[in-house]
Amino acid sequence: MLQKLTKGIMFLATMVAVPYTVALLSNILYGWPARKNKFKRALSPRKVLALNYTCLQLVYRNFKYAPLWLRWTKFYRSLDPKFVRKNLAYGSHEQTMDLYLPQGVDLSQPRPVVVFIYGGAWSNGNKKMYGLLCSEIANKLRSLVCCPNYSLYPQGYVDDMVQDVVDCVSWIHQNVADYGGDKSVDSVNGKDRGVLRDSRQLDSELMGVVKDDLTDQSVLKDQKEVDSIEESLIVVKAGEGDEVVDDTIEEINSDDSSVETVLPNDAEKSQSLAELGEKIKAVIGLAGVYDISDHFQHEMSRGIEDVSRMTRAMYGEDHFDRFSPSILCQNIVNGSCLPKFVLVHGTEDHVVPLTSTTKLAEVLTDKFADITVRILPGCDHYEVCLDLMEPNRKCYGSVMGIIMETATKALKKIIINI
Repeated sequence: MLQKLTKGIMFLATMVAVPYTVALLSNILYGWPARKNKFKRALSPRKVLALNYTCLQLVYRNFKYAPLWLRWTKFYRSLDPKFVRKNLAYGSHEQTMDLYLPQGVDLSQPRPVVVFIYGGAWSNGNKKMYGLLCSEIANKLRSLVCCPNYSLYPQGYVDDMVQDVVDCVSWIHQNVADYGGDKSVDSVNGKDRGVLRDSRQLDSELMGVVKDDLTDQSVLKDQKEVDSIEESLIVVKAGEGDEVVDDTIEEINSDDSSVETVLPNDAEKSQSLAELGEKIKAVIGLAGVYDISDHFQHEMSRGIEDVSRMTRAMYGEDHFDRFSPSILCQNIVNGSCLPKFVLVHGTEDHVVPLTSTTKLAEVLTDKFADITVRILPGCDHYEVCLDLMEPNRKCYGSVMGIIMETATKALKKIIINI
């Protein structure tokens, strides 16, 4: 009897000790809450349980994608130099990008350009992870695909990330013709980003605009439609937030000097932000965060709002609206000339709720933008992006079909981002 009681006590002690140990380590590694009663807040039972559940989800995710990680690592190391230009320097922050070239395509005729901006909670990620994905898009769309590294927290903040995206687009306009790309039209594709006038409004995950069209995917059935591309296109990011520039968007005044206005690198030689924005024909958002305040509340429900890097990367909670596409887009003048927007989200996404996309969709619909929302049944936050790496993956056909369809519609005769 005593032995059973001892085992029961030890089991209960373990059930308490392990979750609280995880919570302690998480806060030691990533920081305690920057508020009063920080220890009470960080170690509250509800938050500890929610944090541990999220940690278990992350462990499961890492095991699930371990084989794919091995494949994309091997692929990037063995890339044929004929089809990729690695580590091209760009921008004021001395970043680098990779430029993927389509196989079996005559580059004497300018090809469209896709910019893929990866996500990673504003603090993680590297272009080396996306060689498979970018190569797949390049060959499928018969286009050039640019994948830039950009500033990540703590080395940079959100406005540094925005600056890097602006510098990347500027570099493409000035140099992509040397690699067989058409600078006249660009496409930005990514996981989490946006489109607005002042570069301070470019958040780290805005990629598309929305229309009330909750339909399924459609795939181009005739590859000849892809071959007819005559201009380039810029697609902006997949999975945490960014934006483009337009003179019609009202100025957002700020008395906070910590957030600087973003300009193209070497501005005297570059086009204005508005001119660069006009080059973008389509923006595709993959499961992006478009309202920072709403996402902070979602992080609270998962117990990670204090260990997450998001608040720190945004200069604190007081600046959430400054970097939220769904807020910034409210300043767009109705009827403004904007690129085509497509927002993609999965129904099983528990990292970024579906309401993030639908809320931005409503705002852009009110601005009479050309917007489409695509909801993918059974697709989670990671599958929306990572399944583009291999044709046999569950969501590949859906997401790739949306990308190809968007490009075709955006440029009439052309094809096309987290």
